[in-house]
This record gives sequence, C-alpha cells and structure tokens, in this order.
Amino acid sequence: MCRMSFEKSLRKGSNKRTFVKKNVRNYKFCILPSMHPIETVILLLIIVVALSIFSKRLHIVFPVLLTLAGLLAGFIPGLPEIILEPSIVLLVFLPPILYSAAWYTNWKDFKRNLEPITVLALGLVIATCVGVAYTSVAFLPGFTLAMGFLLGAVISPPDAVAATAVLKRVRVPKKIVTVLEGESLVNDASALIAFQFALGAITTGDFSLSQASGKFLLVAAGGIGMGWFIGFIAYNIHKHFKIEPALETMLTFVTAYGAYLAAEKFHLNGVLSVVTAGLFMGSKQSRLHSPAMRIQAVAVWDFVIVFLNGLIFVLIGLQLPHLIKNIKGEDVPHLIGYGFIISIAATVIRFAYIFLADFVSGKIRKMVKAEPVFPSLKYTTIVAFTSMRGIVSLAAAFSIPVAIDDGTAFPQRDLILFVAFCVVIFT
Repeated sequence: MCRMSFEKSLRKGSNKRTFVKKNVRNYKFCILPSMHPIETVILLLIIVVALSIFSKRLHIVFPVLLTLAGLLAGFIPGLPEIILEPSIVLLVFLPPILYSAAWYTNWKDFKRNLEPITVLALGLVIATCVGVAYTSVAFLPGFTLAMGFLLGAVISPPDAVAATAVLKRVRVPKKIVTVLEGESLVNDASALIAFQFALGAITTGDFSLSQASGKFLLVAAGGIGMGWFIGFIAYNIHKHFKIEPALETMLTFVTAYGAYLAAEKFHLNGVLSVVTAGLFMGSKQSRLHSPAMRIQAVAVWDFVIVFLNGLIFVLIGLQLPHLIKNIKGEDVPHLIGYGFIISIAATVIRFAYIFLADFVSGKIRKMVKAEPVFPSLKYTTIVAFTSMRGIVSLAAAFSIPVAIDDGTAFPQRDLILFVAFCVVIFT
C-alpha cells in the first residue's frame, strides 16, 4: 500500500495522521511513506553505486559492505517492512546470475577439471544438506530433518563472485580459480535441485526417496535438454541474422530467461536449463559475436549482476529487523547463536569433506601414477577456506513460500531466512 492508496484514502476524508498510524505496517516496497516503488528501486540503485565506490576506497569486499549497509538501514526507525513475493524471486534473480556465470566459464578448462568440480558440486552438497539437517535438529528449536535439509540446501552453494574477488588479492594457480568457479556453477544447480525437493516434501507432506530419485533424473535430463535446445535456437539467430549489438545483447537476456521459463513450463529443472544454455553459448562466443557486441554485452551483464547482488543484499538487510520480530520466543543473542552454530557446522563439513576427498583422490591417483588434483595441502586449504555464501543462498531463502499447501504458515521460514543471512555474514 503506497502513494496511490494513501492519496485515495485522503480523498475520502480520512485523517492523515490517523491513516499513517494505522497503516504504516502495510507499506511494501516503500522506503518512505510517500515513495513510489519505482522511486524505491532507483534509490536502492543509488545506494548500490555509492557502496561500490566506498568498497574500493575502504578495501572491503563489495558483498560484505552491501550486507552490513542493508543491515544498518533495516534498523532505521520508520522504514516499512519489505516483502518480496516468493514465487518471483528465483525467476527475477537466478536466470541472469547463473547464465552469466556459465557464459564466462572457459569450457576447455571446465572439462579439464571436471573430476574435482563434480566431487565438490555433488558430493559436498549432499554432505552439507545431511550435516546441517542433523545439526539443525540438535540445536534449532522446532526443526525437523526436512526443515534442516532445506536449510542445508539453501546454504550449500558458494558465491563464485565473492570467491573471485578475494582470490584477486592473492596469487593462486589458475586451476584453483577454475575449480572454485566451476564448483559454484554446478553447485548452484545441484543445491537448488535439493532445495526444490526439500521444499516439496515440506509443503505437500509427501516424500518418497525412490520417486524423488527417479524424478530427479527426469527433470535434470529434461532441463539439460531444454537448455541445449534454447541455446541452439539462440545460436542460430545470432549466426544467421544481422542484428545490432544492442539487440544482440538483449537476446542474451531473452536466452537466459527463456531457458528458465521454458523448462519450468514443462516441469523440468530451470536451473540446469539456464546453466546448459549459458555453457553452450559461452563456448561459441568468440566465433559468434563481434568484438563490439562482446564489449557491450560484458558491460551490460556486469552492471546487471552487480545491481542484482546489491539489491538482494540490501533487501535482506532491510527485512532483517522484521524477521527478528516475527520469530517468537527468541531474543537476538540466541538467534545469532543459532546462526553461528550452523555457520560453524557448514564450514567444518566443507573442510572435512574436501580434505577427505583430496586424501582419497591422492591415494587413487598415486596407484594409477597420475598427478594429484592439488599439488600441496596449501592449495587444498585454499579451496576449503574459500566458501563464501552469497546471492544464490539469499535468493533461495527468499523464495520459500509464506504458506504450505494446506494454508498454514510455512514452518520456521523466518528463522531459516535469518540463519541464511548469518551464514552469508560469517563466511
């Protein structure tokens, strides 16, 4: 309820002060009571740009500064509650983020390091989901294994953008960067698939491992096929039609959202569809696009990714005080304690899994006289340590519906959001 409803009420003769007092809690997407939603978005864009300048001057990683700024802004008196529609969060935020990451991926390096990427992206997701599930049941009030598994899926995917930003400050082999970026790309897909299955189990109350396994293979294969199909269509349009660079750039966005929507329309996996389309188009960009188009596309996509990162971090920071109020029977120190416990659990699971996988892989490779994946424990430690969570985790948490199928409130939704925020800050 923003400016239009406010003015309409005044025309009917309502007292302005009484109206504001009664309805301030109903304002959504209004930074100030008189602001239009478009004005709010523009204001958030200005905040993101300003913070990006300060992050360089203060030598602070951009997502960290965004998160802290959003958190501080959320405690400003008089700001309304920010509510994002869960059904559109994944649609708005994920396709461009996943498509961009896939498009920038070097396909040859990706294939060359497919073994460590697969081990991290699949096995580590399962280990994190299971470990966080049991930790949640043990320490978080009212949590079931299904809720804990959902939380584990939310915080599983690492943030490739944050990892790359940190690794720019230290000298590490290109292989390490490729593994981390490839892990994030495939990890996003596997974690979000696990997230969707856990979400379905909670909202419907019905879950069968055998049925879920069969459905997983079906929707995964279908999503990959749909992504290849959409990418193939986009490839031929780029190749056979002379289009201005600006329209070609717009077509890349159409490809990203088209791959996601087409897969979801046929109940396939939209995440894998977007990743596949991005990998397909990215592998052909050098011989498909002109230099002018590539320069323009990189500039536009960089802006979009920075803006989406800034928007989601600021929005969750603004929403945080209201989340705390909605969690009944818990004070802030206890809530922070829950977030700290889950953050430690996720970090320990990652370190244990990566060192164990590296040890087993090293033994096997030694038997077959092959070079180890990582030349020393130093590089294994870097891979284990670089586990920043970011926008994908927040977008997934935001997308949890407010209510389940029978109309009751989604169990522990606010606590899951708060803990996810704590994990992002901690990592």
